[in-house]
Amino acid sequence: MEKTLETNLDGLVGPFYDRTGESINYETYCTLRENFEYRIVKRTVFDQGEVITAWLGKDECACTHANHAPHIFGTITYGVPPAMRYAEDDLWGEEIVASTEKAALENHEKLVATLQQQLTV
Repeated sequence: MEKTLETNLDGLVGPFYDRTGESINYETYCTLRENFEYRIVKRTVFDQGEVITAWLGKDECACTHANHAPHIFGTITYGVPPAMRYAEDDLWGEEIVASTEKAALENHEKLVATLQQQLTV
């Protein structure tokens, strides 16, 4: 997988990747980003928040890790239950990046399980 930098009029710097990790050009990236079903890999809703795993399409860690598989998926939590706002193990708002869809789904399930456990305590 060759990394080539591509800058565009929106100020985004590539390289860009599809959900399989294949390199794509900026125009393809934009087309895929417009498709909500393509972008959202998995979504779990809680009473007071949600966990979303999404295809990001570009390497979110390119500046800090030069030699790694591109991190093109992110799993994040939204919403903050009042009882958890200042807890030491507060995971609400936490983002976890992954290089493959399989790893992203594993992160999603781990985060959901952890949050479900925290919410029942």
